Amino acid sequence: MAAQRDSTPDPLETLDLIETILVYQFPQLTREEIRAMLHLPVTDVKQTRSYQEAYGEGREEGREEARRELILSQLARRCGALTPPHLEQIRALDSAQLVGLGEALLDFGSIADLDAWLQDH
Repeated sequence: MAAQRDSTPDPLETLDLIETILVYQFPQLTREEIRAMLHLPVTDVKQTRSYQEAYGEGREEGREEARRELILSQLARRCGALTPPHLEQIRALDSAQLVGLGEALLDFGSIADLDAWLQDH
């Protein structure tokens, strides 16, 4: 595939595919080592699809974790100290549920409101 990349309709797509496969097959190798192994030209790693996907996933995970921590902080301020079971339940919420909790907590007056919300969701 690497040798035939220049004859394909989109050689960059072929290179991205090869690079992605090798990154997963040889996780101990750096991208530079993989490029050297295939005699690939040096490219800006930020332009590769595998980098962009990994970077995007990392950013989204970071945002969700920041959102979760903000909601936990707001809940503690609104309802008082949260118990370990509360923390466990909140950390298990998916993204959509977390957004719903963030909106609902504005109406909470006590820990009982949080308990009722968690029971319903």
